Amino acid sequence: MELVFHPNWWYRNYGIRFDRSFYFDRERRIRDDVIMRRTLYDRFGDLGMGEPDPQPRPVVGSMYVAGGFVVPALLGADVVFRDDQAPWPRPVEMPDAQIMALESPDIEATSPMRELIADMDLLEAEYGALLGDCDTDGVLNTALCLRGQRLFLDFRHNPEFVHHLFAVIA
Repeated sequence: MELVFHPNWWYRNYGIRFDRSFYFDRERRIRDDVIMRRTLYDRFGDLGMGEPDPQPRPVVGSMYVAGGFVVPALLGADVVFRDDQAPWPRPVEMPDAQIMALESPDIEATSPMRELIADMDLLEAEYGALLGDCDTDGVLNTALCLRGQRLFLDFRHNPEFVHHLFAVIA
């Protein structure tokens, strides 16, 4: 079982901010990970959570919050970062022609993965391993972000269009 807590809980109770640097500044992410693991032990150690004396580790993305923004950002959505919220991609609501022109991006050359991969390379070189992940969100959530509510009409009236969009996202 894996538990995640809403960023507002972490922010309100422990002052951990979920601004852009929480996700893109590896030193900050590692410091916050230590605080989170110690906090979980202090609050819920009797349930087997957290660690009494956590040490820095090569965390790519926090395992204690959710926030899928990577794939929508790769496909052109702006991402909003707030101190007390998970990052959320701004809905784009692309027109038909823009959706049909979408191609799978080169993730190694496209932001934000370009930056995250470079960060992972540095962490792996320093620690010899990586922990955590980059929450990629889901295909349907990303499609809704890119197409908006029209996606539901597209399911019925233009399934080939939806297939193209889902294939690019996947």
